[in-house]
Formats: sequence, structure tokens, C-alpha cells
Amino acid sequence: MALSLWLGCYLIARSPRSRLAWQAGLTLWALGGIFIDSIVSINPSPATSWWLGWPINLPVAIWYHLSLETLPPDRAHRQRLFLPVVYGLMILFDILLAFTPWVVADARGGLAVFAKIFAPGPLFLFLPVSLIGLMSLTLYNFWRARQAVTNLALRKQLNSLVRGTVFGALGIGYAVAIVALKLA
Repeated sequence: MALSLWLGCYLIARSPRSRLAWQAGLTLWALGGIFIDSIVSINPSPATSWWLGWPINLPVAIWYHLSLETLPPDRAHRQRLFLPVVYGLMILFDILLAFTPWVVADARGGLAVFAKIFAPGPLFLFLPVSLIGLMSLTLYNFWRARQAVTNLALRKQLNSLVRGTVFGALGIGYAVAIVALKLA
């Protein structure tokens, strides 16, 4: 969590006028919020009973938006038309996750999130399809941006974005598998 928050601040401090730095920083801060959510869930107390959770899908939408910004303009034009749909869908999933059992229901298997068993709701299938599809498209965008760059230093930076997206996709796949298999 601290590394995510610090790295977001570092990126913005290094390039305060860069739109890419702000999007990357916002993504890292949103991921820091997911880590805070995990801490609150692992150690629940009456003081945190008001906590509904942190939006877990919004960082994926911001990361996808960042991948569009790294593409050459001619390649990103078609995907930019769907950007409002992507943000709307991810915000809708976050609202459904927070306030309804339609996507994931808490089966109350334990006191903390690591001991709970979550039951898939009737709309659960749409969540992994949209998240894995969006992460795959993000990975494709970063890969295409990496291929289009001739500058070796920029290519190395895009390599880290590709690797980070792969790890993020693996994490999403892991979380979806746990819910689908009803494991704690």
C-alpha cells in the first residue's frame, strides 16, 4: 500500500504537467485504496463497520484509459469511442458489488475477508468477462504501444507497464477463481 501511494506521488512530482503521470498516479492511488480495503477487511472492528469497501473495478478502467494514451493516435481512435462505456460499466459493477448481492454475495464464512466465502450472484459471470476482457485489451494496447516505439528508454518503460498489466490480470483471474470455486 505504501509503495503504491509513494509511487503515485513520485510520478506526479516528476512530471506534474503530464497527463500520463496523473493517470498512472491516480491508478496507483486507487490500488492503494484496495490495499486499505484489504487491511480493514482483515482486521474488522466496530470502528470500521461503516466501511462498504473500495471500488475495485475503477482502477482497471483508469488503467485501460492510460493504455489508450500510450497508443499512437491513429490506433487509439476506435477504442476511445468506447471509453465512456468502459467507465460506466466499471462504476456500475462497483455499485452493484457494494450495495447488492447480484454480483457477489457474502456467505459469512468467517470474520475477515481472507476467511470468508463469497457466493457468486446471478450477474457474476458478467464481472469476470468484463474484467478479464478489459485487462486483455489493456495488455494488447500496451504491447502495441511498445512495438510502435523506437526509443529504447521508452520501450523499457512500456515493458514495465506490460509486466504490471500481466500481474494485474493474473490477480483478477485468481480473485475470480476463488469466488467461482467458493474458496475462502
